[in-house]
Amino acid sequence: FVSGYTGGSFYKRYGGKFWKNQMALSAVLLPGTTLSIVVVLNMVAIMYESQAAISLNALLAVVAIWLFICVPLLFIGTLFGKNMTEELDFPCRPSRYRRPLPKKQWYTHPLT
Repeated sequence: FVSGYTGGSFYKRYGGKFWKNQMALSAVLLPGTTLSIVVVLNMVAIMYESQAAISLNALLAVVAIWLFICVPLLFIGTLFGKNMTEELDFPCRPSRYRRPLPKKQWYTHPLT
């Protein structure tokens, strides 16, 4: 929920228009990467007949928890963050005109 809320609010504050893509990527990118690393390491552990290998039932239980609990909470958090956050209003506007930059002082140059 927290990840979805912060992602949705940051995306709206900075003027994002494709919030559904942000929601789907935040739901899939980190957990998908982590799951793929765990599966590869588990395959190596099974090949070496290690006692540390995770059973298939345990992996499926973790995927089911992620799919049926974490993903809906992330979607709800993104919707709350997107709808309850206002766009970012900066206190001042930058000038359109360029100002000349002052010359560098002698002590800002490297010695070499």
